[in-house]
Amino acid sequence: FIQFLKKYTSHPIPDESTLRKGYLKWCYEEVLDKIRISVGDNKTWVSINEMTDVNGRYIANVIIGVLKEDSPGEIFLLTCEELERTNHSTIAVLFDNSMKLLWPNGVKSENILLFVTDAAPYMIKAGKGLKMLYPKMIHVTCLAHAYIEWLKKFAATTRK
Repeated sequence: FIQFLKKYTSHPIPDESTLRKGYLKWCYEEVLDKIRISVGDNKTWVSINEMTDVNGRYIANVIIGVLKEDSPGEIFLLTCEELERTNHSTIAVLFDNSMKLLWPNGVKSENILLFVTDAAPYMIKAGKGLKMLYPKMIHVTCLAHAYIEWLKKFAATTRK
């Protein structure tokens, strides 16, 4: 890859440690500032999706989007975190920390209107708990996940 960049950019390519030490934090802050500007004071939705990676680690992604009346709003991956375990409290802490990352000068809790997750019981419990901090927020489960849960229940009742 370095040879490719040298050939087609005609510029010296810094060592990867130089990039990591000198540019990564700057790039991260620049992207975060762009997200903050785009979200601003707009009404937003938040989605958290948790998965297990190939090494067995619990990885949670926090995606946010701007709600607009007349057009689709922008969508951003706000953060991606490794969790020690997945339960309602780790999800709630991740949600709250993500909102503090987005609004470091004070979380605009009244602007969060929708929380979208899968139908896992710990996600539902996290959504109920977060209602105390985010009073206008409605928690909904993804329709695809809700349908799968319904199918499981339907299959269980028809087996009897």
